[in-house]
Amino acid sequence: MTNAVATSLVIITLQSLNGFINYYALAEAQNLIFDWKIIAIVAGVGSLSSLLGERVSTKFSQQKLKRIFAVFLLIMSLFILIKSNISFLLQ
Repeated sequence: MTNAVATSLVIITLQSLNGFINYYALAEAQNLIFDWKIIAIVAGVGSLSSLLGERVSTKFSQQKLKRIFAVFLLIMSLFILIKSNISFLLQ
């Protein structure tokens, strides 16, 4: 299982890097400028959140984490659904 997770993370990282490089080249061709400060902040917050998530995950059982994640996904799904329907109704 550990090998599968590690392999998956490597593939995701490579795909993300490839997408970023392509997007950067496209943006540069159109004379768009990246805000590297914002990119660094988002990357930093993501890294810190990952470390925090690792610590929190050791405090709960796998079953409880799955339930928490399911509730989170449900709340986010409802939020997106409501937001998209509100914008659709206002058009």
